[in-house]
Amino acid sequence: MSKSDDNGDDPTPTVFASADDLASIDIDAILRDLDRADEYALETAFIEAVATAEAAGFDNQVRGYRLLLLLCTLRLRTDDPAEPWGPRWQGSNGRSYAASDFRGEQTAILAEFIDNVTHPTLRARIGDVVWYNDRKRAEAASAAIDAYCEVVRDCLNGTYSSRFGEVDRIIDLVDWLDRALQINALTRKRGAVPDGINRTFWLLYDRALSTNQYVAFEKSAYLGERYGLIEWQQIGPDAERLAKGRAGGDYPMAIQGVWNLAACAYGRIEDKDAQRRCQERSVDETLLMREQVSSASARAYWTRKAIGELRAARGFRDRIEALRSELRTLQDAALDEFGEFSIPLDLTKERQGTIEIFEGLTLPDILFQFALLASPPKVEELRAQAEERQKTSQLGALFGSSYADHEGKTIAQTPPAASGETIEGEFLKTQSLQYLDIRRHQIVGGFIEPARQNVIARFPLEERHFAPIVNMSPFVPPGHEHIFGLGFARFWQGDYASAAFLLIPQLENSLRHVLLNTNRDSSKIKPNLLQEDRSLSGLLENQRSELEAVFGVDIVFEIDLLFHYKPGPSLRHQVAHGMMSAGACYSSSSIYACSLIYQLTCLPLVRYWKDQVAPAIEAAAF
Repeated sequence: MSKSDDNGDDPTPTVFASADDLASIDIDAILRDLDRADEYALETAFIEAVATAEAAGFDNQVRGYRLLLLLCTLRLRTDDPAEPWGPRWQGSNGRSYAASDFRGEQTAILAEFIDNVTHPTLRARIGDVVWYNDRKRAEAASAAIDAYCEVVRDCLNGTYSSRFGEVDRIIDLVDWLDRALQINALTRKRGAVPDGINRTFWLLYDRALSTNQYVAFEKSAYLGERYGLIEWQQIGPDAERLAKGRAGGDYPMAIQGVWNLAACAYGRIEDKDAQRRCQERSVDETLLMREQVSSASARAYWTRKAIGELRAARGFRDRIEALRSELRTLQDAALDEFGEFSIPLDLTKERQGTIEIFEGLTLPDILFQFALLASPPKVEELRAQAEERQKTSQLGALFGSSYADHEGKTIAQTPPAASGETIEGEFLKTQSLQYLDIRRHQIVGGFIEPARQNVIARFPLEERHFAPIVNMSPFVPPGHEHIFGLGFARFWQGDYASAAFLLIPQLENSLRHVLLNTNRDSSKIKPNLLQEDRSLSGLLENQRSELEAVFGVDIVFEIDLLFHYKPGPSLRHQVAHGMMSAGACYSSSSIYACSLIYQLTCLPLVRYWKDQVAPAIEAAAF
């Protein structure tokens, strides 16, 4: 029972069952002995009815029961009032049915059929779908409202049992009441709430409170206040009493929601002392969640969350300081939990091939070929790889990631995949990090280092050998030639610490310089009307399209992930703030970054290399 269309929704509605088909079925006989009111119970009953009718050869009954079966597969989404009836499942190859599939003549047939339906869940569903497809049918809206309230009351008085066999579980009932209130708000005068809805709300609210159902109480309280059925003055004390009693089970996250509700209520009535009291008790629940995990890194997460909650509440400075001390201890302990893994790389062939390429070249050709040694990967290829990994590891795509630094501090968090959407933005960057890290190891170990070692054994490279390149390159701003030349010399000599601290800080200014020379202003005007150059993050966020127009999408993506993106190496930040250690300067990321800056410096000179750059290098070499 699915709907698939290569061009999207079929513009022509289908009549699944005629009025005669519906007249031929006996719903009461099918649903009379049903002790549950949820749509899954109805769906199961209609599946059996369809099978029985098919076996008997009653085609009209098959069509009638199948229509009601399809209506039971619709998914009610009260969090989306604009489109509350969605398909149960949806994918690249199609989807199950949605309410709009029954519009037109089928809606008119269902509208005439509503009065024949006695089961409140089915009547509510049919009336709601009819009114959703045709807003002129106010009688269907009224029927849906009354039926929703009836099924809630019948579930509360025991006429129907819970889907999961839990007698007092009422969380599902809140959605039915919510939908009744949504329809009522759209069909009646503002603030006009029928007695049936009001009575149903109080039955649900009181049941949630008396049976200590935290989530149901929280949802019903917010719902009632939104539609004017209850005041904050009552919600606050009720919520505080429920949370303080903890009689519904020791579930910190659920209890925290009730404490937050109480804090919100007291805040609305401007009882600051009560609000502060509930906010602090809410943080206590966060710290209880911390006690339910065993690893230091997980405990550090909940401690950071508690600190954030106290900061948002304001006025808890002493407690924040105490938690910060605990956080530091937990982060230190978390370092002991980090493990290592290694991926063996056999780069023998790459090394030998690189040596063979460079050992017969002249110095100008060596410096030229080195600039072309490795190009950034295509963004489209990275996206294709990420999509393939998402298919083969769907569980991993459901969760985001957390990144810690060498001190155990959490420095970045990344989101999970957006289901059904093209891999873009943060998720594409996250998925590319691991591949790019391995790729940089391969390039440095298989190409850069073998080439550098082979060349430096034959040519004692110094700053003067790079003077022609930096003097001619439009990537090098005036006055920075000596810094670039010295950085390249140190790089070729293997002094990667000096090279990193000389070259990496130059990237940001060189990007601004190139934009300026292509008539693209990279500065910004501050509120005090003073102008200021944009940082690397500012350039990538506000002038990315202009950078891509000059350097290309692939190079800009590489720059972002290598120099700026926080879960990545973030080399610009590391160097600018003095956080890069000497050992980090010799990492594959740092070495690759220096070679990338060399490449960006040389690429604009490719067409002039043979006639202008090479002779100048030859003259400087001897």
